Amino acid sequence: MRTLLLERRYAEAVTSYKRASPTLERYGHFPFIKTIEEECSQILSQLKDELYGQLSDIEINTHNLVNMLNLLIELNESPNELAAAFLAASRKVLNNNLDTMREEILNFSRKNTVEGTQAMDVLEFMDLASNGFLSSLSTTITSYKEIFIRKLALSENIDDDALVDSIKSFVGEMMAEFFEQIKLRLSIEPFNTIEIALFVRALDRMYRRLEVLTTVFGYYNFTTEAYAIIWESSSHQWSKALELIKTKFSNELVNARHGIVSITSSEAKDRPTLSDILVSLETTLSESVKEVVKSLEVFIGPELSYLSKTNFRDDFILEIREKIVVAIIKHVIILSSDHCKSTSSGVPLLVLLLSRLNLDLDVSMITYLINFTEEQLFISRDMKPYPHLTQLRQATRESAQNLINCYVRLEGHSLSQMIKKSVETRDWSSGIEPRAVRSVMKRVVEDVSLLDSQVGHLYEEGSRADRSSESSRSRTNFSAIGFPTSKQYPKSSWSSYGANSIDNSLISNIQKLFSEKIEIFSPVEFTKLSIATGVIKIGLKTFLECVRLSTFSKYGLQQVQVDGYYLQTHLWRFVTDEKLVQNMIEEVLRSAIIRCIEPTLMEMSIVDKICEGR
Repeated sequence: MRTLLLERRYAEAVTSYKRASPTLERYGHFPFIKTIEEECSQILSQLKDELYGQLSDIEINTHNLVNMLNLLIELNESPNELAAAFLAASRKVLNNNLDTMREEILNFSRKNTVEGTQAMDVLEFMDLASNGFLSSLSTTITSYKEIFIRKLALSENIDDDALVDSIKSFVGEMMAEFFEQIKLRLSIEPFNTIEIALFVRALDRMYRRLEVLTTVFGYYNFTTEAYAIIWESSSHQWSKALELIKTKFSNELVNARHGIVSITSSEAKDRPTLSDILVSLETTLSESVKEVVKSLEVFIGPELSYLSKTNFRDDFILEIREKIVVAIIKHVIILSSDHCKSTSSGVPLLVLLLSRLNLDLDVSMITYLINFTEEQLFISRDMKPYPHLTQLRQATRESAQNLINCYVRLEGHSLSQMIKKSVETRDWSSGIEPRAVRSVMKRVVEDVSLLDSQVGHLYEEGSRADRSSESSRSRTNFSAIGFPTSKQYPKSSWSSYGANSIDNSLISNIQKLFSEKIEIFSPVEFTKLSIATGVIKIGLKTFLECVRLSTFSKYGLQQVQVDGYYLQTHLWRFVTDEKLVQNMIEEVLRSAIIRCIEPTLMEMSIVDKICEGR
């Protein structure tokens, strides 16, 4: 036994001891035999120490480990102690496997920050986990069941339940750590439409290996946890895919803003139109969604093992429809609303652009993208079409309406500020007889004309009310307002004018009672005429309010008359109903007359010549 122990021929040493043991026990009462027996016990103690030492050696292979255990069992060592020693030794091996996995996860995390760092892709990592940890654990389970459960099952004084509980607890602890590392690695995997197939193959490989482990172990179903990990990691991927779409859309919005700046820049060459920018914006949004949906189709490939025993496919399709397509549309609505709240330079045209985008989402894009998703992922007949399509379309239409109203308010505010400044900075109680239209009124017409052109790139003309006979294209019969058009009122006859002015004011108020009420901030229709009408109404309303707060001399009144006539003869073609412009201009002139200390209107023939620049 001593020689065999020195030569590490442990099995032969145990065999020698077992062969001599009956004789030693039989003749142990003889002193010299007793001495041999004691010496054999010392050698046997050394043998056990070395065998236990072998169990703690993490470099020992599984075959040798099993042999060591069998030898110790033959030497009547406690099965529970041996089981604990075996599991402790196995834990060291498995912890080494986990450490290797952690190192690879760390390398992958550094890959994007440290140039030149090498890291496994997700499929290679899953192979490492399967061939390392899962293989070692599977061998541990097989050996444990063979040695401590099956081999000792018929032995007396062996607590089978304790042995089973030990392996259950051990496997549960080790698998919890394993799943933690797997989930961590899968969670940091970026979304890539090209490499997503590797990701899905890694998930399927993990599922298959855990199916095998479930069969080997027999006490737990690891595929349940595997399915949860697959669903969770898939959710991470489509969440990242959604963020990718959002990023592309945001970048395209930045490009759209730059395009709008170039549109408004007189020096820019080869300037894009608003319709060009809209097409680019809608194409980016649509193609990004389609590309992502196509790439995610690999999650439900027919060859995947995790599809056969779960409802993953149907649940996945519903989630993609809701968490990708519907989510990005809702994001566009929110993002559009945020732009509407901004008042920075260039925003009005961007708001106009987004209004058309939201309208197109309602009219066609939502239905198209949802139908594409359902067809691409082969939605089953048992699954219902998207149930909230009407509500989603309604939300985008409401968003488009809010945006177009916002655009009108922004442009109307810009026009109003220009008109207000021009009225408030002028001394209307003095001055000379008007000889030209004020430049600000020409600027108003130019701005409205530019607005009309820009809106025309995105919206149709719209319908116009039946035109009246020459009312808005020639001259307004200002005498119908209730005031003389040429008679002058000298200061000596001021008292006689006072009565006339009261009469004239009464006539004016009566006319206002019967005139059609104009709602300035009424909802705007999705047509070019309606949009321009909304802006013009706000501008003319500001003109009216500023006039009501001013005091005019005769020439100041006549300047308002000239300016109003110029606006009337040029703005009628931009509105849905030319009578609206006529009525508002008449109201401006009427208010100016009331606020005039010497109300005398200019002859219309002269007004005509001034407005025509003759």
